[in-house]
Amino acid sequence: MKADIKPFVDLFKKPSYAEVEIVYETRGVTIPKTLMLGLEKSTSRLYVFEWSVKNEGTPAETGDFVAGRFLTFEGNSWVSRHTSPNVKFKTYEEITRYWNENMVLHPMPPKGTKEYEDSILNSYISEMSEGMSSLSHVG
Repeated sequence: MKADIKPFVDLFKKPSYAEVEIVYETRGVTIPKTLMLGLEKSTSRLYVFEWSVKNEGTPAETGDFVAGRFLTFEGNSWVSRHTSPNVKFKTYEEITRYWNENMVLHPMPPKGTKEYEDSILNSYISEMSEGMSSLSHVG
């Protein structure tokens, strides 16, 4: 039996958006909120591209779409193995909706606002709850 040998591909190198076929892009949102899905033909991976800014707030500020995590197509759905349990998606819209709600780090509210104080308080409460639940097994 002859083995199916594929050409050498660096499986750890993330592609640029110029090296993939863009198969989906969120519409109707600002560029920083846009997510693009790019299919890398050599590995059949579907990469999620997010807007990344360097040197924010300086004259040297630049931005570009950067590959983040990837999904693989298994059976009849796209699978993300970056959470446990694995998450499966049927459509590109489902992927970008999930990514925006669960994976993208959204900017914090401005310091000194009520929203900022609420976010700090909520994170503190979450940490305390996790700490208390980890102690619940102690007799």
